[in-house]
Amino acid sequence: LSMLVCDADVLERRAARLASMFPDASTLPGQSAVGGGAFPGVTLPTTLVSVTTDSPTEMLAQLRLHSPPVIARVAAGTVLFDVRTVRAEEFTTIREAVVAARAEQHPKRDCVSGCS
Repeated sequence: LSMLVCDADVLERRAARLASMFPDASTLPGQSAVGGGAFPGVTLPTTLVSVTTDSPTEMLAQLRLHSPPVIARVAAGTVLFDVRTVRAEEFTTIREAVVAARAEQHPKRDCVSGCS
């Protein structure tokens, strides 16, 4: 319930804090879906954190495979995290999951042969 009534200023501060964990992240206004059961189609304003990546859908898949899974969405070629749906104590887990997903996307090359 506290996530539903979270103040816009608090959401902006939380988004700025999460975005500061990534060198290429930014914040932007967005919408949170309230839920499909009691309030289908209802949205609330939120602040999103946008993380750029070469392959947003691949990163999204890697985030969902992380333990624990990290849920985000893809829009406009970026991965979006909605701070209305994430507790501040989960920010470190998100950071770890993004770092792991990026490592999967760009594994260190084996330079035993062919590297100069």
